[in-house]
Amino acid sequence: MMKNADVITLRSFLIALAQLDSPLPQEQQEKLNAIAPNIMANLGKLDAIAESYPPLDKLYQEAGMPEHDHARKRNKADLPTINYAAEQQSTETSNTLVAKIENLEEDKLQELATKVLENNLSPAQIAALLASGYPC
Repeated sequence: MMKNADVITLRSFLIALAQLDSPLPQEQQEKLNAIAPNIMANLGKLDAIAESYPPLDKLYQEAGMPEHDHARKRNKADLPTINYAAEQQSTETSNTLVAKIENLEEDKLQELATKVLENNLSPAQIAALLASGYPC
């Protein structure tokens, strides 16, 4: 059984990866590939990997906040967006991904993390994987 802090770390990292606008740089991806086969023994390394890439770190920190703060920050914007329909769809997609990851049982969370990290899945591929019902 995973400790609560480990569950939060793993969920937060997967949520952050799924919300990135582009795939991780090669350096961070190589670090993830190295720890993926034994992710549970290497959870502590996820913080350092996130910190080494500011866009990921920002999303990772937000994902680890209490749920009410997390949702508020995720939907907060300083200026109105030009394409309201696209923004709404993007927010809904993001919220759906977050909800799916947050509701995974521990074993399914570990399974998803291993698959994502070992296969260099991009944010779009993570979204497609979760939309397909994986892991069920």
